[in-house]
Amino acid sequence: MWEFLTTEWVSILLGIIGLIGSIITIYEFFFKKPPDKFDGDGSSESPYGAIPLTSPYYIERPPIEEECYRDILHANALLRIKAPRQMGKTSLLRRVLAKAEDNDYKTVYLTFQTADESVFSSLEIFLKWFCNRITKELNLSTHKIERYWDAELGCTTNCSDYLQNGILDRIDTKLVLGLDEIDSIFPHTTVAKGFLGLLRSWYETGKDGGVWQKLSLVMAHSREDYVDLSVHQSPFNVGTPVNIPVFNLQQAGELAQRYKLILPDEKLQQLYNLLDGHPFLLHLSFYQIVKHDLIDLDFILRTAATNEGIFAGYLRRYAEKLRQVNLAVVMKQVVTADEPIASKDNFELEAMGLVKHVGNKITPFCELYRSYFREIL
Repeated sequence: MWEFLTTEWVSILLGIIGLIGSIITIYEFFFKKPPDKFDGDGSSESPYGAIPLTSPYYIERPPIEEECYRDILHANALLRIKAPRQMGKTSLLRRVLAKAEDNDYKTVYLTFQTADESVFSSLEIFLKWFCNRITKELNLSTHKIERYWDAELGCTTNCSDYLQNGILDRIDTKLVLGLDEIDSIFPHTTVAKGFLGLLRSWYETGKDGGVWQKLSLVMAHSREDYVDLSVHQSPFNVGTPVNIPVFNLQQAGELAQRYKLILPDEKLQQLYNLLDGHPFLLHLSFYQIVKHDLIDLDFILRTAATNEGIFAGYLRRYAEKLRQVNLAVVMKQVVTADEPIASKDNFELEAMGLVKHVGNKITPFCELYRSYFREIL
C-alpha cells in the first residue's frame, strides 16, 4: 500500500514538513509573546485565605516558625501572633497547631470572625458558645456543660470550672487553643473584657502548676487591645509576641520560583518595590501570571494602580471600607503627604494593613497604596 511513496514523493513530503516547521518557528520568534513562566503542571492555589499545610507556596520567615514550633511545646505557653490583614497570621497559626498535634497534643482552632452576631449579645452566651465549640472539636459530649453552669457563681467562674473539670481533667495530654481573629470581639466591650480577662487568669494560674499547665494559647490578631483592661488583666502583655514581617526580596524570589516563574531580576525588584514585600499581593501577582496567558509582569506593573489592573477589586474594597469607617480623609492625608504624618487613627489604619509606622508617625504601607488612594480619594 506504500508502493506509491517513491523517493521523489518522500522528498517532496519532507520538504513540505520542513517548510511548515520553518513557518511556525518564524511566527513564534516574531509574533508570539515570550512566556514569563516555565511549563509546569499548571497547578496553583488561590492566594485567598489561609495557605494549606501541604502547600508548596508557604514561604517561611526565619526564625519565626522555628521559635513558634519550639515555644508551643512548653507547658502553659501563650503565643501572640500579630500582623495586619492578609500577612499570613492564620497560615502560621495553623502550622503551630499542626506542630502541637505532631507531638500528640490536642488542638482546637476557633475563629471569632465568623461567629454569629447573637453570640456576642452577652458574656454568658459567648462563654457557653466558647465551651460548646471546644467540646465539639474534641468530640466530647456537650450536654455536660450545663452541669458546671451555676447562676449563683457567675459565667466566668462557670467557664473556668468547665474548662478545668470538664475538659482538661478528661484528656490525658496537653491542649492548645488556637484563637484566630481575636480582635473581632473588641467592639463588644462586655464580652471582650470578661473573655480577655479569663485568658489572662488561665495563663497566670498555669504558672503555679497543676492542671492549668496543660492549657496553651495561640492568639492571632491585627490590632492591639483596645478594650479598657488593666495591665494585670490583659493577655496582650504576657507570653511570647510574634510579629510577622513582610517578605524580603529573597523570599519574594523564592515564591516566584515556587510558581515556576522566570522573572528578570530588575522586574522582580520593581514589583517588590511596588508592593513592599506584601505576602498576599505577591502571591496574587504570581498566581495571576500563571493562570492568565494575557497577564505578565509588565502588565501588572503598568496597570497596578488602575481599575484595569489585577489589584482593582482588592483596592476598591479597601476604599469602600475607609469610607464606611470614616477614615478616607485621614488616608488621603497620609498618601498626599511628602513625609510621614502623625494621626490618632494610626493603629486602625495599621490594622487594616494600609499604613506602616516610621517612628511615631505613619506612611503608606507600599507605593501601590500611595498611588491608588492618592488618585481615588
